[in-house]
Amino acid sequence: MNPKSHHTYSSVGDILVPSRGIRDDLRRQGLTPKDHTKDNRAHIAKLKEEREAKERKDAAEKERKKPHQPGALPSYLADRKKIIAREIETDTANSRSPGVTGGLTNRTARPLSSSTKKLPSRDAVAKKLEPKHKAGAVPKYVNKFKAQAQAEAIHRAEEERHRAECPPGMVIMPPDQQKAILAAMMKDKAEAEKALAAFPMIADTESLRRRKGEVEKRLDALERDISVMSRPKVFIKM
Repeated sequence: MNPKSHHTYSSVGDILVPSRGIRDDLRRQGLTPKDHTKDNRAHIAKLKEEREAKERKDAAEKERKKPHQPGALPSYLADRKKIIAREIETDTANSRSPGVTGGLTNRTARPLSSSTKKLPSRDAVAKKLEPKHKAGAVPKYVNKFKAQAQAEAIHRAEEERHRAECPPGMVIMPPDQQKAILAAMMKDKAEAEKALAAFPMIADTESLRRRKGEVEKRLDALERDISVMSRPKVFIKM
């Protein structure tokens, strides 16, 4: 006996044919139970599709972020090379059509002229697309930066050494200033020596002896100052 077609929903029917669960009760009431198995299969299939799509996307992103191998042609150059090769093949095929440019697929064909631009050869295109930087070689700008950094390091080390040798409260006189002062002192010394030579061998008056003594003192002071200024480094107060 089929309980769905011959059983009525009543207390007697429940006693004669007991219910086998809530799904059986729904059928006795004329309702269709929900097919959870079918829904689960559809949900699992959807999750699988989403997972496969994510894996394809991740693989494409990984390929895009893949580091460039030394000596290998960059992807954008490889794509550009393919495009130029196709253009050359298309133009070569078009040039075979007698009397027209653009080939059979060009709607607006026009007569060939003597001024048609000559297409580059495959070797010229390949040479143009070759990377300018040789694989494994150090770029010029890197060597330039290294040289600048080395020069700056030497300059800083020299300044630190001079600062360590300099007494507290003193600084080293710039070389240009030291040379200029030394040259002026040498000129004053020459003039003092010339003035001293103009005095007579025997100074018989007081004023003559006084002026000669002043010139001699000035000459001695200049010789001491020249000795100081002739040193490799001269320290002055800040």
